[in-house]
Amino acid sequence: MPDNNYGTLGESEPATIKNFLKGRPRKISPLGTQFDTPSAATASPLRSSASHGRKKVSLVALVVLVFYGVSGGPFGVEAAVGAGGSLLALIGFLVLPFVWAIPEALVTAELSTAFPEASGFVAWVETAFGPWFGFMEGYMSWISGVTDNSLYPVLFFEYLIAFRPETFSPPIVKYPSILIIVLALVYLNYRGLEVVGNMAVGICIFSLAPFVIMILIGLPSVDPSRWVLPPEKGWNAVDWPTYLNLMFWNFNYWDSAAVFAGEVHDPATNFPRAMGCAVLLVVLAYALPVLIGIGATDGPLSAWTDGHFAIVAGDIGGSWLAIWVVASAVISNIGMFQAELSSDSFQVMGMAERGMLPRIFMNRSVHGTPIYALALSTIGIVFLSTFDFHTIIEMLNMLYCIAELLEFAAFLKLRISRPDIHRPYKIPLGTFGCFLLLTPPTILILVLMSLASMRTWIVCGILISLGILIDFVFQSFRRSSRFSFMFVAVPHTPMHASMTHDLEDTLKGSAAEVTPLIHARQHTNAPGTPFGDHRLVDFDEPMVTGKRGRSPWIEDTE
Repeated sequence: MPDNNYGTLGESEPATIKNFLKGRPRKISPLGTQFDTPSAATASPLRSSASHGRKKVSLVALVVLVFYGVSGGPFGVEAAVGAGGSLLALIGFLVLPFVWAIPEALVTAELSTAFPEASGFVAWVETAFGPWFGFMEGYMSWISGVTDNSLYPVLFFEYLIAFRPETFSPPIVKYPSILIIVLALVYLNYRGLEVVGNMAVGICIFSLAPFVIMILIGLPSVDPSRWVLPPEKGWNAVDWPTYLNLMFWNFNYWDSAAVFAGEVHDPATNFPRAMGCAVLLVVLAYALPVLIGIGATDGPLSAWTDGHFAIVAGDIGGSWLAIWVVASAVISNIGMFQAELSSDSFQVMGMAERGMLPRIFMNRSVHGTPIYALALSTIGIVFLSTFDFHTIIEMLNMLYCIAELLEFAAFLKLRISRPDIHRPYKIPLGTFGCFLLLTPPTILILVLMSLASMRTWIVCGILISLGILIDFVFQSFRRSSRFSFMFVAVPHTPMHASMTHDLEDTLKGSAAEVTPLIHARQHTNAPGTPFGDHRLVDFDEPMVTGKRGRSPWIEDTE
């Protein structure tokens, strides 16, 4: 039996297999497929990352969801100009797509089409390194995502304060307003991913329109010499930690789109297309407004702080355009908030489907929303919204960097150790080429981590230690059966969907026949199956097995 903390069903555990069979399996299917078994007609819909009849996310909606998961427009980039000067800012917007955005987007496209499930990058890391690393990847990514999402209400108020400081800056106005806004936006997210996607398309058009107008009005007045200015106090005054953290933050979270792969129509085709379109949209949405904003105005670069685009728009087009930019900032933050909240919630649901979190987080609302996962993310957002903007960015970047290193390592390991995994989209490079592709972003990650403050290292160390403790507590819960957890039962080797009936017939036989087929916590993937070779086994009653006492991957019908 493999020596891991999550337990397995294997050749050396016939007694466990017999217990496994005592649950009276009612149906076995590839995820998203139900067979015509006697109980299938009465079973409730499977609450998994497969959509089961729900409408899929369109290509356009997916592009916009990725765009808002990463960017949402030029809001929040102003401080990078103030910290590094106009030349460094523009270099960053032109270089970072090749150093960071494109490599991360390519990795996300390949592995998301190979693992089209709600757990996203958690599945990649778990398959490569085992369940403990998978849990820590999910935990750090969720903390980072929730921290990132807490920025948007804060950034929203930065724009309002820049526009009307006497009205919006008092804490008695700011914090109750943030709470009300968060709860209202959470309700919109509760209405379902299709609503979020369609709403994001409208938000994207409205929030980018004033910048298109600003570019057209300001273009004749551009002075290109302003594009090469250093910070006002010279090159020695460059605030490298602020500059790099802001630039990195404005180009990260491409992997957050992975959790939507199971909700997309034809992910093998549409997912890579969406990632490519989103990269182009993000680069243009950053570079063009900054080029025009710097070149068409003559204000000091030190004035470029959060919310400064409202002032730039007023200088170029008048007060009506400034008001529109402020309104766009508000609306764009809604889009970014919704995209990130959906990503975080689906990730939690996916972790529950993989047995890492209690099954309650798999529950969906009538709108298909993972309702308890949504509630958990909301609590984190409300708490973190009280922190300072730049403090939040540095802390979330550190956690995100650690998670990204795990993802890159998992990608390379799976290329070497699991060439059998079916990859509908594959980066057209060999293993060594992929290593070279990921070298620049890895160096960037290490530089960012080296620039972090001691406070950030301490806070992140505490958060990681807390994650280890949470995993230990969940182990205890599994052993005591205090909560119900899912158990993933998958074959040792890749199988096609046509073999599912053979597995179903085998489970009707003896434990000796089942033993070679069932193995826990090992992901396999093959063409023709919507979820690789994960199988859902539905039992009347949960039972515990393995070191952690996990139950099989089961689904309530009560």
